Amino acid sequence: MTVTLNLPPKTERQLHERALANGKTVEGFIKELVEREVAGSDDVTSAGRRLDEFDEILEPVRREFDESGMGEEELARFLTRVRDEVRRRKPTRTEP
Repeated sequence: MTVTLNLPPKTERQLHERALANGKTVEGFIKELVEREVAGSDDVTSAGRRLDEFDEILEPVRREFDESGMGEEELARFLTRVRDEVRRRKPTRTEP
């Protein structure tokens, strides 16, 4: 299925940043979001509880981000650098 979305520039910019921070293309990021939402719609109550728990876990991270003064683009670049560094340090798997 092909869908066309008309998003405000700010939303589009944020979407690009979130996709980058997750190591995905915008198309892949949106596809994952939609698939997760559709799969989770079977059990709305359970999904709501999981989101509440996730929000609770992320609260200190969000607070520190807000206090840091770092912008979203700067955060996306930072997370990309950290991800790339972890990947460089992670030993490669060798098949038996």
